[in-house]
Amino acid sequence: MSLYRVYFRNQSKFVVGRDVFDAEDDACAMAIAWTLCDACSDVCTAFDLWQGVRQVEMSSSPRSPDLNFDGVATQVQNIVLERELVLRHTQWVVADSRRLLEETQRLLSSTRRAHAV
Repeated sequence: MSLYRVYFRNQSKFVVGRDVFDAEDDACAMAIAWTLCDACSDVCTAFDLWQGVRQVEMSSSPRSPDLNFDGVATQVQNIVLERELVLRHTQWVVADSRRLLEETQRLLSSTRRAHAV
């Protein structure tokens, strides 16, 4: 596992949120960053993903063309849910994202249904 940082940016390129998380590799980290950015897309239009001093990804769109949450691995979903909950309790602008609240609730419901089966 490696430590990654994601910075969420608004349309003026200002940082409106930040998070740090562990991920297995760059691909996993990018899936997490894309999913979190998509969840905050009402206040976030782009993100920068870093591992240490290395920039992994810089997006100019909150949505990945192939973003399919149902196809994201369970491990990634668990990390995303954890990070969404953390982001909602920060002082960053993204904490006020209505879409983040909706996506967190949707993921919590999905997780509960999966555990009930």
